[in-house]
This record gives sequence, C-alpha cells and structure tokens, in this order.
Amino acid sequence: AVMVREISSEDEFRALLESAGAKPVLVDFYANWCGPCKAMAPKVNDLASRNPDVVFAKVNVDKVEAVSSAYGVTSLPTFALFLRGQRIESLVGADPDKLEALVKKYAKSAESVDKFGHMDMLSLISMAETECLNESDAHPLKSIMSAPGAGDSSAYLESDADEQLVIFITFSQSVKIHSLRLVAPYENAPKTVKLFINQPSPIDFSAAESAEGVQAFQLTSADVQPDAEPLQLKFVKFQNVRTLTVFVQDNQADSEVTRLSRLIPIGCPVATTNMTDFKRVAGKAGEGHE
Repeated sequence: AVMVREISSEDEFRALLESAGAKPVLVDFYANWCGPCKAMAPKVNDLASRNPDVVFAKVNVDKVEAVSSAYGVTSLPTFALFLRGQRIESLVGADPDKLEALVKKYAKSAESVDKFGHMDMLSLISMAETECLNESDAHPLKSIMSAPGAGDSSAYLESDADEQLVIFITFSQSVKIHSLRLVAPYENAPKTVKLFINQPSPIDFSAAESAEGVQAFQLTSADVQPDAEPLQLKFVKFQNVRTLTVFVQDNQADSEVTRLSRLIPIGCPVATTNMTDFKRVAGKAGEGHE
C-alpha cells in the first residue's frame, strides 16, 4: 500500500481532507528540482509507515499550483498539518527531527479521538498566549500543558499566595469543548471550579468570584482521579471557543495550596468546510475554473 498519497488535483486534495475525518493530515509540499525535498522523502515515508493514525499526502507544487498557492507555500519543502480541513501548523525546511516531533504531537492526540471525533486538544493550545494567575514559580501551568506523553508525569501546577487559581487558555483556532479532564492529588485538588469563555484576557480573582461563569462544578475527590470520566460540559455553550478561563476557587481540604497534575480540554476544532483559502485563489486566477 502507498503510505504517502500523491495529490493530483485541487478536488482530490479537498476530498482527502474531508475523508480524513478526525485524523490529522500531514501534507508534504515538494518539487522535483528541490534537493532538500528529495532528501526528506525517505523520512516522510518512514514516518508514514510508523504512524497509521496520521494521513500522509504530498503535493507537487509545479503540478497542483492551486493548492500550494492557496496555502501560501513559497519555500520548499513545506510540511503542513491539517485537522478537520483546517491547517493547524506548518514547518518550513528539511528538518527531520522537527518533522518527527510534529507528527508525534498530533499522532498522540489522534489516538485519543473517541467515536464522536472528540480529541485531547492540548496540541491546539497557543502556549504563548496562555497564562495562570497565582502560580508558583517552581510549579507553573506550563509544566502540565505539554502534549500527552511528552510531559513529565510527576509535574504539577501549584498555587502560590493562597489556594485560588485563574487559568487562562488561548486556542490557536476556534474549538468546540465537549469535556474537561482534571487530574489532581486528593488533598490539594480543586473543589469549586468555574468556567468562562472568550474573555480577551485573564479576569481578576474578585471578578471571577462574583461572576456566574458559563458553567460551574463542585468537584469531589472521585472527579479528579486519573481514571475518572472527564467533566461533561454543557456542549451547546462551548461551540465556538477561542479562550477558556478556569477559575479554581477553593480545594478539597481547604488547604492554602491547590495542585493540579493535568488539565486537558477535550473536543475538536471548529471545522470550516467552505475552504475560503481555495475560493480566494480560484476567484482571483479565474482561469480554468468553470
């Protein structure tokens, strides 16, 4: 079986993105005259053979120009990762290690996709725009937000001056959040938790305490066990989320310190099926588009 599918037309590319469903799609944009592209080809084939949960495709930029120009590909090789029709990440240049890391990151989330197409969305979080108020310097939020399997399993987030935390998460694109997995050591586990969406920046503690939030939870120790079911969100209210604020008001043992080992939003990107990227190019060129 051919592991890396050669795309010969715009329609074929569109069909591939649609048929992939919840699987990540890695597209290798290349040209026959490009030396570094040739050098990377065996690596791409090797990754394809080892990652059955990821769909691999290649696009010859000289033959399928509509696709490469739609995504603004100017340097070769360019590797683009798509999820549900959306380009999520790109890698420019022949760097086998970076490509392997990119594939690994999304292959891991693909394994966690459930029958509804919901997945662990850590890979869709923009860490540069994500922060936590009242985190301790030694145990910050970033230590628990790495993609699954990449992080240190013994890492945890810890509050600093008192037990409260405001965790402000920015996604790299709009997402639907179906549920939230919180894992924490019993004594210091969060108890009262409120969720806010699409705040432009972290809200302060007094505002978080007085505001109602989109949803609130009173957690028990059973809710934060590693094998517990994720917290189900009112899915209709979390259909178009760019930022998620998690306010932890207090903890199980009323101690001064709150700890959290994992915080994983589960859901999927908001799929845009209208392929605006293509439309723009097709409309502009106007040739050969009957």
